[in-house]
Amino acid sequence: MSYRQQVRVALGTFLVFTLAFVVNLFHLQPVPNDRSRRAEPASRSGLETAAIRVDPAAESAGSAPAPAMPDATVTALVTLTRAVERELRSRGYLGDPTDNADILTRSAILAYEWDNGMPLTATPSESLLQSLILGAPAGGTLGASAALPSPAAEDLIRTVQQTLNLLGYTSLKPDGRLGAGTQKALRSFEARQGMPQTGRISVSVVKRLIDLAGKGKLADRR
Repeated sequence: MSYRQQVRVALGTFLVFTLAFVVNLFHLQPVPNDRSRRAEPASRSGLETAAIRVDPAAESAGSAPAPAMPDATVTALVTLTRAVERELRSRGYLGDPTDNADILTRSAILAYEWDNGMPLTATPSESLLQSLILGAPAGGTLGASAALPSPAAEDLIRTVQQTLNLLGYTSLKPDGRLGAGTQKALRSFEARQGMPQTGRISVSVVKRLIDLAGKGKLADRR
């Protein structure tokens, strides 16, 4: 093969490989089109939008447990409750601790508040403890208070009303209020049980209701 022929063969081979490379580059390799290039930013935008639109109510209603009360808060509440119970015992509103300590403590608080014309809370508080230690303000009228019962007091009153209904002492609607009808039913109950007629919720009344309702508990809330 002459030199000129060798050059032609070499040049032809080079052109063939060059053409193959160009074809492979532009036709065989996957090149992202406009749709795929736009898809990635769009998907990120969707995630960001979803994060922004998260419903706080849905988050609170999820399965994640509510954060636990700090230990210091629990300790302070226990200390306050014990101090209130101690002062209530010293004034004859509460007896020795029992298995029903929670509802009996609330009943004793309610009786004290009722006797001194205080807002009905049935809940230990700093102001209640101060009143127990220093004495309730003078001039309080028995059972008189312009404030509506707190949710805790309403719950206790409603439970007592339901138990009185269960035992046949009244047919009043359980409204969580110590109105005239509820007071009358309480006096009727106390009279038939040989107890002093006070017409208010107290530890002695609640204990007797617990015994009569059976199984160591008051009527279930409805």
